[in-house]
Amino acid sequence: MTALDIPGEPQTARPPQHAVTVLVVDDNRIDRMWVTRILGPDCHVVGVETLAEAQIALEQQTFDAVVLDRNLPDGRSDALAGTLSAAGTVTVVMTGEDLRWLSPLKPGVSYLTKGRASESPLRSTIGL
Repeated sequence: MTALDIPGEPQTARPPQHAVTVLVVDDNRIDRMWVTRILGPDCHVVGVETLAEAQIALEQQTFDAVVLDRNLPDGRSDALAGTLSAAGTVTVVMTGEDLRWLSPLKPGVSYLTKGRASESPLRSTIGL
């Protein structure tokens, strides 16, 4: 089974070629659905739960942006966020933690607090 073929995982319909393709990595299904709703129909969203599934998805497909939960079942997403950002991928880390106390922050990575206040910043960070 690949990260793109997870049974029961909602994927948005394949969009027109000009749409933004976003990988959402979060172990909480409700949070993945929330991000998908915020991004809206302008995006093709692929959702996975773990860093391992994210690696598989990244090997299979090119993404315009990646939204990562900071704390995942198989580790923190900081290293992957840094690698993606350095490669030029728009990278957003969503966390329930207070951003003032996070360290170390990766250069080029946008950090947002989970919650309703993040809706507009998430869309604008991804370029929507």
